[in-house]
Amino acid sequence: YNSETFTNYFKKNNNLINIEAPKKNRKVVIYSTCFVNFNKKDTGIAALKVLKKNGVEVQEAYPGCCGMPFLEQADLEKVVEQAKKVSKDLLEWVDKGYQVITLTASCGLMLKFEWALLLPEDKNIKRLSKNVSDIDEYIVNISDKEGLALGLKEIDGGVTIHNACH
Repeated sequence: YNSETFTNYFKKNNNLINIEAPKKNRKVVIYSTCFVNFNKKDTGIAALKVLKKNGVEVQEAYPGCCGMPFLEQADLEKVVEQAKKVSKDLLEWVDKGYQVITLTASCGLMLKFEWALLLPEDKNIKRLSKNVSDIDEYIVNISDKEGLALGLKEIDGGVTIHNACH
């Protein structure tokens, strides 16, 4: 476990955006996920740095688990409970014009697809799913539409890819 959650790190380190970056008034809320918030804070820190370097206004939210562990245990009632709880909080950000960014593929899959399969009539879940991107999707979109900020450098030690596992 991290000695400090990403949520607490973010509160102390949410510096001003890079006003020299190519941007078009982008705003995101990072949905930290259990894994990043409690176990792999460095993933969140890297995402925060890249987003800020590219002129994106960044906020952070961790209203709870996406429910993936419950899905793996076939506890669909608990998944639905988490979907309703977490989506309520994240939709408040969407209503303020923010795109929701996930930092782990499995959680992104839950928000974009699995919740909508479990709650097909829930308009809020559908609306949220349309406003969720994985961090890599979002950065590619910046690159395609505005171009990435100058000065980004390769990281030492390679990159870990976490593909959705279900």
